[in-house]
Order: sequence, then C-alpha cells, then structure tokens
Amino acid sequence: MVEVYSYFFNFICVEIPFFLRARTLNHVRIAPYLSTLITTGYLITAYSAVLDYRGSVPYSVIPEQDSKPLVVLAINGKAIKKSVQMNNLHIGLLLPSSSILPLSKDFEKGLKDGFSNHASTKFSIELTKEFTGQGGLKQTEDAVVKMFQYDDVDLITGILSNRVSEGVAAKFESKQKVLLMNNLGEYIPDPKKLNEFVFHNSIGLWRHAWSLGHWGVKTLGKKGMFVASVYDAGYSFSQMFYNGMKAADPASEWSFCVPPLINNRELSDMNILFAHMEQNQPDFVFAVFCGKETTIFLNEFIARGWHKRTQLLGLPFLLLPFEPLQEDMTIYTTHQDSGEPAHTHSAAQSNFYQMGYQTASSLAIAAEHIDDRGDLPKALMQSNQNLVRNEANFLNHNSMDADSLTIIKNEIKAGEKIITKEPVATVGTFSLKDESLLTLNEEITIGWMNPYLCV
Repeated sequence: MVEVYSYFFNFICVEIPFFLRARTLNHVRIAPYLSTLITTGYLITAYSAVLDYRGSVPYSVIPEQDSKPLVVLAINGKAIKKSVQMNNLHIGLLLPSSSILPLSKDFEKGLKDGFSNHASTKFSIELTKEFTGQGGLKQTEDAVVKMFQYDDVDLITGILSNRVSEGVAAKFESKQKVLLMNNLGEYIPDPKKLNEFVFHNSIGLWRHAWSLGHWGVKTLGKKGMFVASVYDAGYSFSQMFYNGMKAADPASEWSFCVPPLINNRELSDMNILFAHMEQNQPDFVFAVFCGKETTIFLNEFIARGWHKRTQLLGLPFLLLPFEPLQEDMTIYTTHQDSGEPAHTHSAAQSNFYQMGYQTASSLAIAAEHIDDRGDLPKALMQSNQNLVRNEANFLNHNSMDADSLTIIKNEIKAGEKIITKEPVATVGTFSLKDESLLTLNEEITIGWMNPYLCV
C-alpha cells in the first residue's frame, strides 16, 4: 500500500507538472479530477490536472514557471499543499486593415508585450483574432457576433471608431461583457450612446483639433482655414477646429475647402484647393491629409509659395509616413505623451503599439483584483482610475482628462527625412468634463464609420 501511495504522489506532483511545462503545449486549462485512495487509515484526496484544448490555437503569455496545476493533498481532511489555480481569460481581438500604417500589427504586438510584462498569477490569456477590413459597422458586428456565439470570448478589444462602438454597444450590455475599444479619437465620443460595459482608450484627436484652432487664433491671427481630402474630412476635425477658434475669439474667421477627387477618384484636386486658399488668404491652415496625398499637398504648398506666406498646422499623423520635401519648411503639430515607458520594439513609437500595451496593462491589473470574469467591468473602473461620465468609461492612459496638450515645431530640411522637433507651447484643450460635450453631439454631422487611417 505504501508503494501505491508513493507512485500516486509522484504522478500527481511530478509527472503532471512536467507535462504542463512541456514547450510543445500552447495552452492548458486546469480542471479538478477527484481521486481517492484509502491507505492504512488515511484518506488521501488529490486534484490532478487534465488538459483542455480549445478549437483554435491560443496565444499564451503565462511564463513557463508559472504554469502550475492546482494540487491539494488532504490527510484526514487537512490540506497539506496548495498552489495557484490558473483560469483562462479568452479575449477577442478586432483588427482592421490600413494601407498607410501597420496599425493592427503594432496594436497586437503591443498587446502581447503588455501581457508578457504583466504576467498574471491568476489568469492565462487566449487570443482569438478577427479581421474587420476597414472597420465598418457591418464587418465589426459580424465579428462580435461570431466571437460571442462561437468563440465564447470573455471580452473584446481592438481598434474601432466611436461611431461603430456606439452601434455595437448594446450587444455588450446584453451579454454583460467588456468592450475595450481603442482609436485615435477621430470622432467626438457620445456618452449617451454607450454604457457601463464599454471602455474607451484614445489619444483624442478631436481635442487636438480644438487646441490647434484655439492656439492658432491666440498666436497666429484671426483667419484660420481647414483643408482636407474627402476621406480625412469625414470626421470631427473640422467641427472641433471651428469650435476651438470661436472659443479663442468669437470674431475669428473660419473657412474650409474639401476639393473633389480626380485621377479615377483617388486624389484630391489641388488646383481647386489652392484657389480657395488664394481667395481666403488665411493666417494659418489646418491641413488633414494622410498617405501619399500628404506629400502631394506639402510639395504643392511649397511650389506655390505658401510656406512663406502662412503657417501650416497638422495632427501628428500629417507627417506619418514622411517623404522628403522640395524645400525647407516648418509645420506645427500636436503631441501628447502616452505616459507609458519606452519599449525596445521598433513599433513602440506607434500610437497603436502604445494603445495595445495600455490595453493589456489595464486588463492585467483589473484581472488581479477579481475571482470571477463577471466582475471585470467594475475592476477596470476601479483599478485604472478612469474618468466616468454618463456611464461612459474613458481610461486615463492617454490623459483623456488632461487639460493641456503640447504644440511641436517641426523643422524640415529640403531633401532630408530627418525632422527636428521642438516643443514651443503648452496649450489648453477641450475637457471631457465640459458640459458642452453633450451639445456638440447634438449638432448635425455626417462621416465615415471606419477608424481614422483604416483605408
């Protein structure tokens, strides 16, 4: 009988942990299996591990040494050994495509790095990815339904616009599961269309546009002009630029031009755009272009001498990606520190990498404070100290509740790809606590559903 006990103890405490540490296993789930041996007056109760494979091959970020089964030995009902139990947290990942930046790759890399650096003692992580094309409502809805009904995910995160998140918010309230959305903040968020299960992580470009309008009037003159392609104009940038100008001076003069498309409807007609600039003679121009149109616009801006006649303002992405220009030029853009530490990966400078890393950080911290997945929404609110407004949750990683931004002076030398950056001003910005946020969403607006840069 002693030999039987010795063999059983060795199997439970040595052989199974060895199996669980095998590098060929991507994921294990620990489940209790009750085995009972009656030996010479002693009741030995043990929990052994069984392997539970899911349909998809998951991504695990739990370090090898932490993958321990739950082992409880009891002699006459008294526990003599217990180690940490691992639970699986199944995360759905929404990934749109972009011809401009590798935003989804950067986001996923940041997410995985974030989980690796915040390894949990309570949860292992499984990722299921769905590609949503340009991130429209229909494709996102289909992905969400599949993840809920087939993949049985515990929560969903990824890159999606405010408009799309408003369209799918009710599904998360119905399932009582978390949506942690990430975007650049191309749209003003509408708290009334969200709910307590939706969490928002964004750098808030709509606030950047407000700050540029406000700073432009206070610093450069009263006449500001918004110029953009048909695609880039389909968000809240123009609206907030206008509101920023008027907040600085109600007598300021705002104008705009969104030229039609030419060349098989691929590029903006720059001739029409610059004709309107000649007509309005702005003191400063807020340009919103992306991809190859940025280089076309900037070179036309130089060729027509406007780089010596007015000041050019832009969002950080006006210079991403950047191609050398024909002459020296100065461009003022906004900047906002994410508050995250520096990372060594080449994608670490990407806002999307940072948002992925921040998402993992938020979830890892929250998961350590819960024993049940249903407590995750409350734990996210508490552990991240996020700003809650009208049941909409804004995570504060990107300082969405901050009251200032930095204006960067970008000095560009002709023919060079290196840009010299210098902070020149700290400026006020639109606060999420401002009551006029609710009235802004009541204004009539139209635009694209997909996240910014997902073209």
